[in-house]
Amino acid sequence: MRGGHERMPGRTWMKAAHRGYAPLAFTVRRGLGMRRLALWVLIAALLGGLMGAVPVSTALAENAPVVALGFGSNGWTYQQVAYDGEPGFQDPAFDDSAWAVGQAGFGTTDGVCPWNNADQVHTAWSPGTDMLLRHSFTLPAGASAVHISGTVDNNADVYVNGTLVQHAESGFCTADGINADVPDGNIGQDNVVAIRGRDLGSATFIDVQITYDAGGGGTTTVISHSYVSVEYIESFSTTRCVIDLVTHGFRPSAANKLCLALRGSVNSTPPSYLDSSNLAGFAATKEYRGLMRVPSYEVTCSSAGQVLSVSLHDDSPFYASLGYTKVPIAGVTYQPGESFNPQDPTFDTGTPTILRDPDGAVIISYRWASRLATFERRVQYDISGYDAPFIWLTFDEKIGCDGRQAARFHFTDFPSTDLYINGLRVSHDKQTNNIAKFIKQGGTTLHPPGYGNLAFPCHIKQFDNGNPTPVYSYTACQDNQLPPGAGTGGGGNL
Repeated sequence: MRGGHERMPGRTWMKAAHRGYAPLAFTVRRGLGMRRLALWVLIAALLGGLMGAVPVSTALAENAPVVALGFGSNGWTYQQVAYDGEPGFQDPAFDDSAWAVGQAGFGTTDGVCPWNNADQVHTAWSPGTDMLLRHSFTLPAGASAVHISGTVDNNADVYVNGTLVQHAESGFCTADGINADVPDGNIGQDNVVAIRGRDLGSATFIDVQITYDAGGGGTTTVISHSYVSVEYIESFSTTRCVIDLVTHGFRPSAANKLCLALRGSVNSTPPSYLDSSNLAGFAATKEYRGLMRVPSYEVTCSSAGQVLSVSLHDDSPFYASLGYTKVPIAGVTYQPGESFNPQDPTFDTGTPTILRDPDGAVIISYRWASRLATFERRVQYDISGYDAPFIWLTFDEKIGCDGRQAARFHFTDFPSTDLYINGLRVSHDKQTNNIAKFIKQGGTTLHPPGYGNLAFPCHIKQFDNGNPTPVYSYTACQDNQLPPGAGTGGGGNL
């Protein structure tokens, strides 16, 4: 195990264009011309990379999957070798009679990670080596949906009957990185699981469980995570703002007025914890430019892995607000932000789109865009000659019947944006210091309410299975520029 977080490659969950979606594009004005900005090409290009290999908390109905080989099982044959030692060990016919026999988990008990203790580690595994493991398991006739789950520190190649079913890279103290569905055609009554665990230094651990569906028409309920996003203007240097605007061609008097007005509209910092318990109180403060909460959902699936129903898991529904313009005149007033919905009715609908996908998953999507309140926007135009651009955020979540989840946020770099998972703030992206560029993106035409330009550049962050560390973070979206892999059919190459 090495310090720091290592990206888990996982598997591409959705490789092709999602059925039924039209291209997601915006038509905006830039000075004298019209430019069509193809943002992602298809929502599928954005969702194509939503992937992960970590099972989430899953409540099982009456006919739960049957455990064929449990965590902490005895009877594992094992051999500690140098990296890539003992090639061919995964072959079912491989002779492991000279290997030692021990109990899982395998690892060190130095307490570096939660599982590095004597309660979970029963057989020693030295750091900086490969640990080869083999175990037989028997399945009854008609068994299906064989699934292998577990934790490895750091990496593992998992084989069933000689076939690789997962290459897992779990990084630093990351739980549940082993998450493999075994094809029904690759199993029989008598089977062998073989694993090459690899440690990269310091501390080690590996333990797995194998389950299967014995039939009988049982259902599985997957509980998703909840998410919150807050956009707000963070404190900044007025002097630096003025210098930035003047450097980029604004008159000194206009730059001073704009920066002072913007400084007066700075918002309070959002709380470090924000969920259904305190969302209403925070929303009432109006100290934000955009606010969205995606609740936790229950996705009920058949034993065949198809979605049967989707419902709210908690008592707080979806919530989205276009935020407020804070006006420090005669005290402080808050004017509602202006919606982009008149120009594009797919924005700011107040209700997320929820679709069932044939591959056994639910896709939840929402997008909003807002800008300065109408009167204040006109004042800005009179001072600067530029209209205000729309700030925006798109959210896409995929909840799989196999327990995998991913959520992606795509948002502008002004103002600041905080992201929360299950109430806990997991991300803070401070607003850009290039305020002049942001203002100029509004264009030199004063548009009617609800029409105008979307601001760029942007940030993209993806979180898998509620993990607070993003598996994908991209911070250099430019005009007409797609992030790496987007729109290629390759799932975003995350």
